[in-house]
Amino acid sequence: MEYTQTDRAQLGDGALLAEFSDGIRTTSDWKSYVVTFGPTDASITNGCSSSNLSPCQVQDNGIPANWYASDFDDSSWPSATEYTASEAGWGRTPTYSNGQCGTITSPLTRETASPSSVATTADECLDPKAVLCGGDSSCTGSDGRFLWGSDLDRDNKMLFRFSGDATVAMSDWLGTPRMGMGPNPMRLAAAFAAAAAAVAVATAQQEADRGAESGDDEDGEDDCDVTLAFDHRSWLNIPALRAAVQAWKRFLVEALHTGDVACALRIARVAPLARVEAERHRANTKVWYERRLAVVVCEMALEEQLCQDGRSSRQISGRRSWFNRQTQGQTVDGVLLLTQPQLVQQRYNGVQSDVRLLQRLFAQPTPPNDYDWIYSDQVGRMEDPARHQVEQRIALLLVGSLAPRLQLRNSADFVHRAVTITGGNLYRDFILLMWPLLTDSDRLSFQQWYQGSSAPPPAMDAPAATTEPSSSSGLRR
Repeated sequence: MEYTQTDRAQLGDGALLAEFSDGIRTTSDWKSYVVTFGPTDASITNGCSSSNLSPCQVQDNGIPANWYASDFDDSSWPSATEYTASEAGWGRTPTYSNGQCGTITSPLTRETASPSSVATTADECLDPKAVLCGGDSSCTGSDGRFLWGSDLDRDNKMLFRFSGDATVAMSDWLGTPRMGMGPNPMRLAAAFAAAAAAVAVATAQQEADRGAESGDDEDGEDDCDVTLAFDHRSWLNIPALRAAVQAWKRFLVEALHTGDVACALRIARVAPLARVEAERHRANTKVWYERRLAVVVCEMALEEQLCQDGRSSRQISGRRSWFNRQTQGQTVDGVLLLTQPQLVQQRYNGVQSDVRLLQRLFAQPTPPNDYDWIYSDQVGRMEDPARHQVEQRIALLLVGSLAPRLQLRNSADFVHRAVTITGGNLYRDFILLMWPLLTDSDRLSFQQWYQGSSAPPPAMDAPAATTEPSSSSGLRR
């Protein structure tokens, strides 16, 4: 609630929108956690309203310890919900006068706060609407998105997390801009030359590392670990590969600048722990996805129950929002316990059967040959099927094999939801997540389709027709 010390109390809302210089944007790839929620459903039932605040209560879920740490396990946190600019709103436009940026108002009284402004320079008193989302206030395409919890009005205090590979900003390689003329042309040309050489060095180093693993190289002590940079055609849009190539760019620039190769090698070293971290992230994502699918099964069954009971669409939407909040942080068994009282026994038995089926599928390890294929240089090339094509193919296979095995009445809709909620994962990681749901014949069919759909890259001397990438493929290719 806001303006609670006036006669016009109302539900307030908020949103997070951010765009960073390294290309990271706020999207549903971010994880969210509701710290406080209110007014609660119970207090609204008891009469909580804008004109009667005394019954209003807020649910406080507390702040998890070390939630900001890089090794914090946020696998149980749901994805943040994206909102449009019109839904979230840009808020009050700041003004700048006499070295002061304001005006700040009180969320309780709606009056001008004291102090009402902060001292800063004119170039730091920024209007978010003018500097974010390309300045057109639409926030579409590759722009950042407004984020909040699933309930824009009643999710009061939120925590957000995003985990990704740190990359070097392009500005680090372009030198100091000259006033009105942009980057130094010589430094710009050198940066692109270093990038091209880095790709070649990283690819060659991959071959050397393979030789070292087989015992062909006796001295690998000073080797940098760049084994993630195995495919020079697709490194640009994959953060882990981009980080490895940028490390080699730094090595080449430092070596050319200082002449000290050993020092440059130490600066550019990429820790082997990056691969271990990637494996840990994939394992945590698999746990999150298994739990999320269980929530989707229970949620769909609850919707079916409410429709059968004659509830309105607004009541169903409110109940679904409540259910999603209650399942935050719950294990699969906890989600089932929460669901059981909401359903008639027959429908709950079907839900339990579906969830146990999914658990059995995810308990099976991915065959090593399949895993190696997914993360090989045969997958994710520029000529391979786009992300949305892969999603459509897998959904088609699952509708034919998984959907008939489920008790849900609209099992085909479940399949499409199962594919949709993985949208925040990278191209290969998406395939790995979906792999347990596919039968052996599905996997063979998918691999045959995938390899048959790959087209050779266009010749360099013949311009190729280009199309805009779909929103589902994006930069996660």
